[in-house]
Amino acid sequence: MEDLRRESELVALSRQGDKDAFTGLVQMHAQRVFNLCYRFCGNYDQANDLAQDVFVQAFKNIGKFNQKASFATWTHRIAMNLWLNKVKRNKIASFVPLEKQKDDEDEKKSMIEILPDGLTPEQIAQKNDLNAKVQQALGLLNEDYRTAIVLKYVEDKSLEEIAVICNCTVGTIGSRLSRVLKELQKYLEGY
Repeated sequence: MEDLRRESELVALSRQGDKDAFTGLVQMHAQRVFNLCYRFCGNYDQANDLAQDVFVQAFKNIGKFNQKASFATWTHRIAMNLWLNKVKRNKIASFVPLEKQKDDEDEKKSMIEILPDGLTPEQIAQKNDLNAKVQQALGLLNEDYRTAIVLKYVEDKSLEEIAVICNCTVGTIGSRLSRVLKELQKYLEGY
């Protein structure tokens, strides 16, 4: 609650032109925005550039930020739009396997929960096979589905937040997630 109050104060001051307040917002959200950009780009330097572009756009448009969503949701939306524009412009697409992402709390993170110590070599091999199969499946998804699943299951966003970020309805997000989970289930059948 304290963070939300502080964020709201910083947004209000930023809207009045206070650059130090905006710097405070950047410091609060820089790691989260970078992590999302890295998931999109798969390249540290490109992710850094994209994250900087996100905050430049946020700074330029802070006066238009209506605070119906959180600043984090707004910056996620900016990041997604900038990335999609870059993909369209350059006809490129990339996706970083979840186990290769850097995270605040953990060097490596995986879509598959890390199993407790004492695993047999067979269990470790099965886990690695499944993880590789999940990553392969995620790489085959279109951008809309991939974005929805990453925001929901990696970023832990609510359907409402994802809808704001993706500029569509909650129903559309629910439908995308339902379809993509069915596709993944079909793809991963037998695992």
